[in-house]
Amino acid sequence: MLLSAGSNAHGQLANGSLDDSHFFPPCCFSGCAPGTLPAGRTLLHLEFGANHTLALLKFSENGTTELWGCGDGTAGQLSPSYDLADDSDGTVFRPLDLTLERHGLEGHLPRLVAASWETTYVVLSRQAMPDVLVSMGGDDFGDLGIGAKLAGKSPAKNIIHTVRFDHLEQNGVAVDEDSLLVESLAAGQHHAVVRLTTAGCLTGLLDMGS
Repeated sequence: MLLSAGSNAHGQLANGSLDDSHFFPPCCFSGCAPGTLPAGRTLLHLEFGANHTLALLKFSENGTTELWGCGDGTAGQLSPSYDLADDSDGTVFRPLDLTLERHGLEGHLPRLVAASWETTYVVLSRQAMPDVLVSMGGDDFGDLGIGAKLAGKSPAKNIIHTVRFDHLEQNGVAVDEDSLLVESLAAGQHHAVVRLTTAGCLTGLLDMGS
């Protein structure tokens, strides 16, 4: 059973309300009884932003994964699909559609996830393919990792952004993005850190944001 407590101004506790909670009531997933996970799924990981929560679930039958979210998605941190009719719709976990087909990422599945203040990071994996890191949401301090803040641009809120690593070099040679493996991913308030490995044996940490 998944339980939550604390601040809940945007429904990030997924307990069906917008009220702060001083005890641990059960979380709610859309279409499920309170305290129960969607049928045939297990919980792999949880991540928490300022006012949004992410849940990475796995299908027990075939091992595929899906991303669910709740809370505030106004900065785009809960995917382009997160269009709520009213605030109460954000008070339960809902499946997030990352619109991967629009980015040529059909068949990729979320494997790692992290959240900062108003930004979400997802590592997408597919068998025999390099990993892809995407980001979505706020970019106040360059959080998205796409260089928009440095270039003085305002990135679109309602799309996912592919984070590139072709600016990295090893012994003067550009990193081979075709063999990229993201080993771990973590985020703080306005920054994220990624641990990368490539077929060229590059292993390193890359940070973005402030």
